Amino acid sequence: MVVQNSYWAAFGYIAVEAELNR
Repeated sequence: MVVQNSYWAAFGYIAVEAELNR
């Protein structure tokens, strides 16, 4: 679960960065 949560946290972070840098 820890690995999965870290994966989703990283994915969400990348998504936010993509939106801010759009």
